[in-house]
This record gives sequence, structure tokens and C-alpha cells, in this order.
Amino acid sequence: MKDTVGEETLLVTGATGFVGSHLLDSLARTHPGAHFVLLARDASHLDARLAQAAETYALTDLTALSYTAVNADIAVHGLGLSDGDRKNLEACVDAVFHVAAQVNHLHSYETLRRANVESTLELMRLSTADKPKVINFVSTLGAAARRGADGRLAEDFPDATPLESAMGYFQTKWASERLLSQFHENGGKANIFRLGRIVGSESMGRCRFQDNQLFLLLKGVLMMGCAPDLERFFNLTPAPVASDIMALARFTHDGGYALNVFNDSVYLTWRDMIERLSELIGPIELVSFTEWQSRILDVDEANPIARLAPLYLRPEAEAKMLSSATNIHDYACQMSARIMDDEGLHYPDDIGALFDVHVRHMAEAGFWDSKC
Repeated sequence: MKDTVGEETLLVTGATGFVGSHLLDSLARTHPGAHFVLLARDASHLDARLAQAAETYALTDLTALSYTAVNADIAVHGLGLSDGDRKNLEACVDAVFHVAAQVNHLHSYETLRRANVESTLELMRLSTADKPKVINFVSTLGAAARRGADGRLAEDFPDATPLESAMGYFQTKWASERLLSQFHENGGKANIFRLGRIVGSESMGRCRFQDNQLFLLLKGVLMMGCAPDLERFFNLTPAPVASDIMALARFTHDGGYALNVFNDSVYLTWRDMIERLSELIGPIELVSFTEWQSRILDVDEANPIARLAPLYLRPEAEAKMLSSATNIHDYACQMSARIMDDEGLHYPDDIGALFDVHVRHMAEAGFWDSKC
């Protein structure tokens, strides 16, 4: 491993993913002298994967960064680290950015626990060995459970307040946050970033639309020619902005922050999205939820909705979809807003234009026309 005396050494998990590659891009700008330790299941292919991520999302050349690739796997006991690699990481790393996770909204907590919770525990152990390290954990708004005096979901470490959602993925993030809360209470330095609905940049709209639940649902209703008429609201937060927040220099030295990172100033309704998609790509009729359910019975396997048909066809499906609508006013964000103001960062004002950029990019990529 590179001798980094006098420089920061930053460990990043999930560096080739959508959020992780944007974060690495931002960290390279805010920490120009840093050396990166990147954990990967196959370190020999990391260079190619970094190059692919940079090309796909129009980032800077990530392969030009000073970095060491280390074989590891978040789904394996002990992160799958060799004894030698573990000792090197314990001695050299200054701060950790834990982005990697298994994301599946259908899997149970038990199925996701090892990758999403035990990996956090392993990084906590690594961070207390040799020299202390700051842990920066990428979470989700869906893991917020603690409410402040104003009744909103607070920008604070979680307490024992149970998570209302039964979704296994959200539960694993909440469980990891609880571990980090205890780490923080015991004197460790940790920061939590609860991300909202992350999308691409406002100029290009490049993102992982092929496995984005919202965009797959929109593709499905486009293929059906109809969509349920719902009172749903969506925040869209560009990945470059969220990453620039997480990459601020303070978070490699200081702990104690738990931020709700999302575009709180404007939102897009479900009806807005359907109308814009109808204008840009093709007609979509708004129908009652019951009528939409009846039409789902006729979709074929080429429609991405077919994968989740069992969920959409349940009697309580409409209530579930409505309850999962993110009410942006239910989340406190004063602290993150203050930090953004201090650092000159801002979210886009025109969220409709942001959505349109993504729709057009996906059209150019053939997403709306291709079979899943």
C-alpha cells in the first residue's frame, strides 16, 4: 500500500456504483492530495470498472486518481479481507466512506443483513483499531425514524424509536444507523447521509435508469398506455450535488452529523411526471387504481411492471403506494441547508426541467423503446 504520510488516505466502498463513483469524483476535487483505498470484489478489474463509470456518468478520469484496490466483499464475514490487508487499512486509513449496499426492495431484512448491517459493523471495528477513523455512512430517507420537537423526521442520530416501514432494505439501513449512533455515543466519529431520490445531473441526466424503480415504473405505465391516478410527490436530487455535500472536507475530520440530503425546495407530483412523459414520449391515460390493477393482468414479461405485479395486485397496494410517497415537508433539513449555504452549494430550482433532461437522455439511450 502507498506510503501516504502527510496525506489523507480515504477508504471508499462501492466506488464504481452510481452514487459511489460520483462521490469519488467529488472527493478528488475536495481532497486533491488524497490517496484512495477502494474495496472491490475483484480488484484486478477495478480500473476497467472505474473507467466505465466515468464514461457512463460523464465524470473525470477516475483511473487517474492515486488509489489502491483491495479485494473485499461486503457480503462476506470480515469483509473478506486478508489479515495483511486488514492490518494495512487499520494503520493507514484516515476516513471511511461506506457507500456499498445490496439494494433490493423485495428482499427481507434477514436476506440483506450480512451485506448491509454486518459490513457496517466490520468497518466500525476497523475504524477503532490502530488509529481512530471517521466513518461516513450513506443511508436513505427511508431509514429516518426519530422525530424532533417540531414533529418532523430529525437530522439526528437514531434513538430506539422503531422504523415504521417493513421494507427489509430500509430496516438494514436503520439498523446500521443504530450501530453508528452507539459508536458516536461511545466517542467514535461518525456521519450519516440520508439520501433522497438520487438522479443524474441537471445538464445530462445520466443515471442507472435500467434498475431505477421509479423509471422502470414509468416505462411500465408507458408500455401499458395507462397509469394510476395517485396523489404522490417526488423529490429528485442530482447525484453531483449530493456527492459534493458528502465530500466536504469537514466530514473527513469531524463526526456528529446526521443529514437528510434531498432537494427540499421543489417537488414533482406523479401527475406532473405522467403529463410530461406523455408530451415527450407517448400518451398515457390516468385511470383509477382499480382499473389500472385490472389492466396489469394483461401485461407480458417484457413490461417491467410484470416483475412486481404480485405487489401491485394486492388489495392494500394503493394504500402502500400512497404511504410510500415522500412528503418532503416531513423531513427536517435545516442543518444540511445551512451547510449548503456555507459552502455555496444548491439544488436545481426547476425540477420539471431536471425530469425532462432525464426523459430525453433515456430516449436517446433507447430505454423507452427497449424490452426489459
